[in-house]
Amino acid sequence: VPVSSAPLREGAVLVGAGRVLALGSLSDLKRDCPAGTRVVDHGRAAIMPALVNAHTHLELSVFKGAIDFPAAGFPDWIGKLYSIRDGVEKDAVEEGFRNGERELLNSGTALCGDITNGGMAGDDRGMFRRDKNPPSPLKKGGRERNPGLERQVFLELLGFNLNSLTAAIPAGIDPAAGSASLALAPHSVY
Repeated sequence: VPVSSAPLREGAVLVGAGRVLALGSLSDLKRDCPAGTRVVDHGRAAIMPALVNAHTHLELSVFKGAIDFPAAGFPDWIGKLYSIRDGVEKDAVEEGFRNGERELLNSGTALCGDITNGGMAGDDRGMFRRDKNPPSPLKKGGRERNPGLERQVFLELLGFNLNSLTAAIPAGIDPAAGSASLALAPHSVY
């Protein structure tokens, strides 16, 4: 499904080395592609660009199913979250993080805006790093990867004013230390 034109009937996508090289009609691409190119017929399916999830909290994935819904409102939910948050082991947070990444990938998401306040994630295992196929913070040594998912990390600043911005950044996190994917984001007032 092209973004700038009508859907293609009998359309095809030519892919090489993990990149889209061309798109057009199946007959045109078959005629112009190199001999021996493998053809995969997806039947009556729509092929479209990956999704973007602009607001995730991957470090909170560990709590999936831990808080009953519906909550009475945001203050009730956040109170329940904070009451169980400090007792969670870092390895469990990392496993939840990995599961959240997998769910994003399985839903067709290729880019996410991941919001953290640094309270659970920290950067000791590279959770704020950005590179193509970022290292997973979940496996000891941090080298297992979830290929295909890009993250833009937003450090959510809570309870600060213009005179105390530096104090609002959690200890051990340096936004200027070459972490290209880390951006500062003030939290909304409720």
